[in-house]
Amino acid sequence: MHVVEFGIDPERLEKYVILFSLCAPRLLIFFQVAPFMGGVVLSGVLRNGVALTLAPFLLITLMPELDTLPVYSGYYKLFWTLGLLLKEVVLGFVFAYLSGLFFWAMQSAGQLVDNQRGAAMSQGSDPLSGEQASSLASFFFQTVVYLFFTSGIFVLLIQILLNSYVVWSPVHYFPDVSNPVLTLFFTKLLSEFMVMVLLVASPMVIVCLLSDIGLGLINRFAQQLNVFSLSMAVKSLAVSILIVLYYIVLVRFIGTSFTEVISFMKTVLYWDAGI
Repeated sequence: MHVVEFGIDPERLEKYVILFSLCAPRLLIFFQVAPFMGGVVLSGVLRNGVALTLAPFLLITLMPELDTLPVYSGYYKLFWTLGLLLKEVVLGFVFAYLSGLFFWAMQSAGQLVDNQRGAAMSQGSDPLSGEQASSLASFFFQTVVYLFFTSGIFVLLIQILLNSYVVWSPVHYFPDVSNPVLTLFFTKLLSEFMVMVLLVASPMVIVCLLSDIGLGLINRFAQQLNVFSLSMAVKSLAVSILIVLYYIVLVRFIGTSFTEVISFMKTVLYWDAGI
């Protein structure tokens, strides 16, 4: 009687497990934190399922990294693995923050306009983000999420996320390239954040300001008229009319801004990686 034995190299199997465990955290954190993934609409199980679906493809791509894994033992191996896991978690948060910056900018623009027209108190739970937001902030946020998925930007963002494993391998503490402008990366994005908020909100804020000036002049000649009770209604009507006229321009601006942000991220992160 012959017994068939299947030989499995324990050390190589251990490297496969370590490599897979290092591929998953960046994806898991990204899909958990990114605001466009639905907040309370999509459960954590669904988002984790999407992330773990991509992890095996990364494992196949990073197979050559198995030979570069150092052979450690004892506590040194444990600390080395935990350090890489912590690095992957931080990178997942960074990519989620960068991808969500534009969504938060549009939400902040809507919040700013609602503050100007006096409707900031009418806040409710946004169904997508799961956060407290005013009506216009929720409307802008949902518009951006819709355009994000229908325009194909989501696919480009996932491509950048997957390419980041080539630029910054999960088995290395430092990236393979040294970017001279990486130190200015976050400063540039924060400045773009403020520019987006001001560009989107400025037309409606100006309309609210002109409405206040007009009501102030009316109150000067008709002092018996309570302009404070009319202020919110007048500004809300003016903003509503402007949104109808401004919506097409807003959609085009969102599409152009998405393209510029994605192009900027690719230029800065992969400037010398040939990607």
